[in-house]
Amino acid sequence: MQLSAESSAIQGMIIAFQVPRRHLQTGRFVKKAPLLSFVPQFRVFLYSSSKKQMKESEEITKPESQHFIEQFIEKDLSEGKNDGRVHTRFPPEPNGYLHIGHAKAICLDFGMAEKYGGKCNLRFDDTNPTKEEVEYVDSIKEDIKWLGFTWEDREYYASDYFGKLWNFAVLLINRGLAYVDDQSAETIAEQKGTPTQPGTESPYRNRSIEENLD
Repeated sequence: MQLSAESSAIQGMIIAFQVPRRHLQTGRFVKKAPLLSFVPQFRVFLYSSSKKQMKESEEITKPESQHFIEQFIEKDLSEGKNDGRVHTRFPPEPNGYLHIGHAKAICLDFGMAEKYGGKCNLRFDDTNPTKEEVEYVDSIKEDIKWLGFTWEDREYYASDYFGKLWNFAVLLINRGLAYVDDQSAETIAEQKGTPTQPGTESPYRNRSIEENLD
């Protein structure tokens, strides 16, 4: 199986740094410094490897293999949805530095927009002010640029339109599609269930629209 340029670069980094396999399997590979910035000596290597494979890929004449997201996009474009416009977003929560999973998401979100001549928004999910810092916002933007992408003037923050989100919630409640749950976060988490055990219905699920909006 031939890896994409982005996957090849990430794989090269993993090999170069000898990341313990147990960390990759458990998803614990979380860095303590901005993404890859602590190893500048490998930047040229990764960039060169990525560019080389991209060039080699362009020279291959056989049809390109598409993953399922590309297939969805191709289908929508063939059906004329959204007037042929491709518009994606990368929505990080600024409560820490980015890790390998974020890097892959960046390449996917921005890469798909770039491939299909579309746009990608940078939308910070700043909904938890107790854990978020400007330091993380700046670090995330630096990492995106380092990976070769730009959001141009499309930098947004969820906190800027809390009022609109509130109105959406009221609209869903009025349509009978949502409700307000007054239980604690811990109780709600316990009711979610597992892949093998069904969840428990909230006692607030069936109360009236008026009670929900009170």
